Amino acid sequence: MPEKEIHGDFVVRPDYDANAEVRRIIEKVRTELDKQLACIDAITDKTLQLICIFSLLDSMAQESAAYPAGDSRQAFCSFVLQHEHTYGYLDRVDPVTLFYRVEDHIDKAVLIPGFPAEKEVSLDSLGYIDMRSAREILSSPKADEILKYLEKKIGSGYADKKAEEHKLISLIYRMRSKATHEMTGLGVESTWHDLNMTEPYYRDVGRVYVEDEKVVSDDICELIIPNAFIRHILSDCIDGYLDECSAQCRMPFSNNVITRKYRLSWYDK
Repeated sequence: MPEKEIHGDFVVRPDYDANAEVRRIIEKVRTELDKQLACIDAITDKTLQLICIFSLLDSMAQESAAYPAGDSRQAFCSFVLQHEHTYGYLDRVDPVTLFYRVEDHIDKAVLIPGFPAEKEVSLDSLGYIDMRSAREILSSPKADEILKYLEKKIGSGYADKKAEEHKLISLIYRMRSKATHEMTGLGVESTWHDLNMTEPYYRDVGRVYVEDEKVVSDDICELIIPNAFIRHILSDCIDGYLDECSAQCRMPFSNNVITRKYRLSWYDK
């Protein structure tokens, strides 16, 4: 850090009302955030809109955690779980993405005599899940069934790790990372259908592609997280964040001070 020159004591005016000043700044920040939300809502490209939603959400999450070095995922997930109050299932494990992640570890066996071998654990018992809500599937015992299989075959450490990685809040963070780093629009609903869905759901997709110089096809199920869902989480978190600042008599974004090391080194530590 550069050499500092001291100019004297900082003196607070006797008539200064810290609580009143915090309230004033909070309302000023709320007004500015409302303007930013209006700009975000006007974006027509879903992936670009999503990037902006996540950027604003992450700006509050990282500030609230005092800009932790190397642990931005934990800061993001903890912040959302603390301040989001509309949906009560963000910390549940998604069995669909979990199954696709670990299916290579699931053995095949003859479950019904006379029939071909099939995977010992599958998604079949969920039935037809096209357009079904994630809220419903996350409440099923399927994720626990997969995790118990993994725990028995590989170990509890592996099962616990995959459970954490496939909680919906963790998948939302993956969505955030893929959108900002790769602009993939992972989980973004297609522009060709207007279903007006506001919560996560699943979509059956028939795929045809070339593999090893052969034309092949398969049927898979994708988790879709509408922008409206993330946008609602953002609104909840803005309210929760500013309410927390008010309760703590703390200026919003007060951790983003001029003396943060990144302003000189581009790294916080």
